[in-house]
Amino acid sequence: MAKIININTEEKVTLMPQHLFGRQFNAPHSLLFEPDSSCMHATIFWNGSVWVLQDLGCNGTYVNGKRIHGGREYHLHLNDLINFGSLSGEGWRIVELSSPNSLLILVTLGLPARVPKVTELVSRRAQVWLFIGASSTAERLQNDVSDLETVEQVSIQFMVSQNEEHVAMKLTMGGQVFDLGQRNHHYLMLILARKRLDDAIKGVRADEQGWIDKELLSKILGQSENHINIQIYRFRKQIVQLLSNSSSLPQAIERRTREIRFAYDNVNIIGGAEVVPAKGTSTARLKRR
Repeated sequence: MAKIININTEEKVTLMPQHLFGRQFNAPHSLLFEPDSSCMHATIFWNGSVWVLQDLGCNGTYVNGKRIHGGREYHLHLNDLINFGSLSGEGWRIVELSSPNSLLILVTLGLPARVPKVTELVSRRAQVWLFIGASSTAERLQNDVSDLETVEQVSIQFMVSQNEEHVAMKLTMGGQVFDLGQRNHHYLMLILARKRLDDAIKGVRADEQGWIDKELLSKILGQSENHINIQIYRFRKQIVQLLSNSSSLPQAIERRTREIRFAYDNVNIIGGAEVVPAKGTSTARLKRR
């Protein structure tokens, strides 16, 4: 099988015979977060003899620093470095290029919400694995991502210690409550959630609430942008592992050019700040101590 690794987060991905990359949540097999990437940005597929990269987006795809022509097929080589949308974004390196085999993959964020006809789900000890046949065709896999289920309504509760050294979280989805426990990366989520609640108090319209410049966020946290991206990845991975049996996995962070925001607007914060319901709205109001 072919394998590719994200050089920023060190996430290693085993490629499907037809593997899609893009920003459209739950549609591609690998989700891209860079603002310059497209909903369906690029595909890597096995053409019967070699692995091929094909650009599908508007802002281009780069291999080893050079932009490939849109629509044309580029034959991949070991150690090729791929950037989707711009050279400043996350890089992906090809670390293996063997021919595809049938395999089982643990269902995670980025896999289709509905299983292709050429695959089947295998459940074992509360985990769901996806069987993918080596003969899976590009047409069948691409058709699968065109019909997606709606992500269920999500609400988040933060429990914050008085000194804010400890941040626990609970996620409610589909009537079920999931305990996320305490993690270091939860403090980043708390900062983003507070920004969204503050904007709601100020009367900022919903589609503009919560956006914060990544450079400003780095200054607030005293962390590099790369470290912040790693924390976002860890939070996403935590949700994926917790909700591995769910057919629809909630998006955690939304991105646009130079800005990010917390994806959920239904948020309660207990401990570090007092939450008061805002009249006439489903969004909570934040009252600072």
